[in-house]
Amino acid sequence: MIKTPHVVRLPRLPDLGGGGQIKECRIEACGLAARPFSTLCRLHYERRVRTGDPDGFMPESRHVKPHRQLVEDMLAHGFGDLELVQRCESWLMNMVYNPHPGTPKRLMHQYTRLRNGGATGRAMLVRLLALYSLRWHGEPRYMHRSEVVFQCTLGSHLLRTVPSSNKRPEWASGSRTEAWRPTQALRIGMGEAVNEKIGFALVQIVNAMQSALVERMRLETALRDAVAYAKAHGLPIPPAAIMPNLPRKEREKRPPTWDERVQARMPKRKAGRPTKVARKKYEALRLKVEAQLRAEDTAKQDGAAAAEARRIEAQAPKTMKEQAVREAAVREADDFDASMPDLMRQLQRDREART
Repeated sequence: MIKTPHVVRLPRLPDLGGGGQIKECRIEACGLAARPFSTLCRLHYERRVRTGDPDGFMPESRHVKPHRQLVEDMLAHGFGDLELVQRCESWLMNMVYNPHPGTPKRLMHQYTRLRNGGATGRAMLVRLLALYSLRWHGEPRYMHRSEVVFQCTLGSHLLRTVPSSNKRPEWASGSRTEAWRPTQALRIGMGEAVNEKIGFALVQIVNAMQSALVERMRLETALRDAVAYAKAHGLPIPPAAIMPNLPRKEREKRPPTWDERVQARMPKRKAGRPTKVARKKYEALRLKVEAQLRAEDTAKQDGAAAAEARRIEAQAPKTMKEQAVREAAVREADDFDASMPDLMRQLQRDREART
């Protein structure tokens, strides 16, 4: 292609209305100038491209995270064994791992990315249930009420079960990276399919979880009041072991995983794509941190074993003394049992002498 430097591309002029006035955005109370050849300003246009609605917005992660933790806790303590939950997981797995042969290339690329990333039905179901819980039982201002925005949010969170990569698919053409990324229509299509096939089941599961949560909070309040009453009136407080319906906490404290421990000691990566040298340095530092953690774990285990040995050694004399006392009590009981016939014969002779 021959370049023509003498040709200058002029900037596109704004669309003028009657009287030479620049058109304003059609959204009420906006007041910003509309884009050229459009009725929306740049802000509302980007929102429509991203969510499907000019006033739409995606929920923030800090608002979705508590609902996701609640769903994970409920699934780990009983709800994960329900038949309805297992059917929803199998439907999601079948959608990703057994797609239809006529699936478009863009959608097939996303399914392949999810399969390569090891996406499971439980992980996808947790993300979907968190959104349903936020919409039906969360703060209304945290989730947009538009059905199109909700479907776009479902598709977006479902695709983000596995982090996206910058790897370019073979069928992609052009220099733009947006050519193979999920579009608005693709996300809305996936969200519509999920909402149509298993949406009613997900709503039922979320309602059951919320009912169980309310019952748990009621039991916690009753138990707290009972303990306070017992303390105020000097009554004995029964231990938690004999209380059959003792409610669990909202989020049980679990020890950090190996990856979490390693990441906690690793420095934060700089923004942008790392170079090969930076990637090698990061991997070398990660190996060093892992070696330090293994050494600390070994030292901690050795210290725990030594402390247990000292405790057993300290309790040995006490154990021997208790054993000696127990043997003496057994001997006394045996002697008493052996002397019982003599006592009975003596009592019989005394009775005959009196008569």
